[in-house]
Amino acid sequence: MVALHSGVVAATHYLAGSGAGNYHRQIRHDIASQIWRAGLLYRASRWAPGQRLFMGWAGLTPRSLSLAASLTRVPPSAVTRAMGLMS
Repeated sequence: MVALHSGVVAATHYLAGSGAGNYHRQIRHDIASQIWRAGLLYRASRWAPGQRLFMGWAGLTPRSLSLAASLTRVPPSAVTRAMGLMS
């Protein structure tokens, strides 16, 4: 979803004639937090104690996996804003 979102935003900015800086500012605004969280989860999952912690936590609370996924998705407001740019 991140790739699709960034592609839509890139195409929209290109067709509108706005510069690369505007595109990068919007993408940073839209997904910086999600990328940071995904990186944190990735780094923790590569660490042996983190792997044990994640597996134990997921076993106790399977819904935590959907929470982790939702925290790394493109926010609905950013998708709506990108769709608005296309019209």
